[in-house]
Amino acid sequence: MKAKPFCILLTLIVIVLLSTTAQAAEYRKADKEVNASDILSHIEKGNDINLYNCSIVGDLDTSKIKLKTVSNQRVYSPVYGSVDEYDELNFLGALNSWENKNFHLIENNISITNSNFEDNVNFSYVIFNGSVDFHFSNFNRSVIFGPATFNNYVEFVCATFNNYADFSSTTFNISSDFNGATFNHVAFGAATFNNQHPDFSNSKFNGTTYFTFSRFNHSADFSFTTFKDIAHFNGVFFNHSSHDFSYPVNFGYTTFEDYADFRFASFNNYGTFWHATFNSADFEGATFNDDAIFEDNTFDNSAVFTPPDTSGKIYTDQKACEFFRKAYNNLARYTDADNVYYTYRKQLMDKESLSFTKVFDILSWVTCGFGTKLKYTTSLIVVIIIFFAFLYKNPGLSLLYWIIGLQFIDANIQILKPDEYRSINKENKTTEITFKLYWGKPGIYRLTERTENKKSPSNLDFLYYSINTFTRLGSTTWYPKDNFSKLETLEGVLGWIMLAIFLATLMHLLMRS
Repeated sequence: MKAKPFCILLTLIVIVLLSTTAQAAEYRKADKEVNASDILSHIEKGNDINLYNCSIVGDLDTSKIKLKTVSNQRVYSPVYGSVDEYDELNFLGALNSWENKNFHLIENNISITNSNFEDNVNFSYVIFNGSVDFHFSNFNRSVIFGPATFNNYVEFVCATFNNYADFSSTTFNISSDFNGATFNHVAFGAATFNNQHPDFSNSKFNGTTYFTFSRFNHSADFSFTTFKDIAHFNGVFFNHSSHDFSYPVNFGYTTFEDYADFRFASFNNYGTFWHATFNSADFEGATFNDDAIFEDNTFDNSAVFTPPDTSGKIYTDQKACEFFRKAYNNLARYTDADNVYYTYRKQLMDKESLSFTKVFDILSWVTCGFGTKLKYTTSLIVVIIIFFAFLYKNPGLSLLYWIIGLQFIDANIQILKPDEYRSINKENKTTEITFKLYWGKPGIYRLTERTENKKSPSNLDFLYYSINTFTRLGSTTWYPKDNFSKLETLEGVLGWIMLAIFLATLMHLLMRS
């Protein structure tokens, strides 16, 4: 009985010790001023950091503490030069400017939310295996996270960067949430986003922004974002290495108040710039390998706009269509201008309900590609000529009944009545029914000294007669039989119409240049 109080006391001691151990594994503060050196000390010990509504004083620099080292990490340190000095050769050469560096390893979770960083923050050359959360925090001095690797969740939601922020050559493997963040000058050059949904929506970039050479291997969301200064997306790969093309590149409702640089950017997935506002934009060398939506946009007509290299995937409304056509024509890229117009008319036709207008649009599309595709006209002319040559040969169909083990019947449909067929089929259950093409008497003949030549015309003769009929040159050798004269008249009318369309389309294509 006397041992019972001792057991209770021992239990209490164990609970206190366990509680102390648990608290030691996490550095937690709220509504206080915290020295950066204290945070670094706990990071060095491997403790989780959990700070809320705190003021961080002093430089938070992980290079000042001893952490586990991971060697030979391949990184690229981009050099941000003048926009005018950038060209394709520099871009291709820059992709090979990689080097190996040693990184520090942080295993613990870091959560510093609703807090103010009064001094510099430096987490460069760090691999984060734990989660990182800085939502609603303010960074009043410079912030350096690049190069770094985030192997867990990363959250900078509604964070404010009042000075320079550097995320160059940083890799985000699980998540990267910058929704609603505010940046001054920021660099994400050569950053890699392996997560499925990098979120920069509703963000505000007040200074020069660099995403040069970055790779978004899944989606990229910049919707409702404002770029007040120059935005560099030159050489960016969107959906570069992923085989899953179900994620879009979203710049919907984005505002570019200054120069938007998308030179040599590669869009391997469909991208939308729906309702985006452009002041000046340069898409020189950019490629869209899937649909690119430019609808309900606002363009500053006095500003410079260089359209992308690939024009066949650009979908526009009427206003954007005219803007793109004007930009392409100013560069003497007339085929690209026609491609944009063709795509606009085609999607407009697809959206129309059945009406006279849609029928007219379908005819315009089939015959000449809305006045932009001469190959459509020539192809249709060849098809019409061959089709009528085929008709002049007078084809017909015979119905074949193959009754296994009984007989083989080759007859027209009227010869074998349904009752007769059923009586035959009772004796043999296995039956095949097919159609066989046969040729009747030719629809054209040749006169030799006013007497009909008995020799049957060859395939080349039928083609020769069809060409002469289509072009209305006429034939002095071959003549139509009976009702085939009506086919001759119909082909002649189609010939005049198609030749008129051919000349109109040809003149349009020649005069534009």
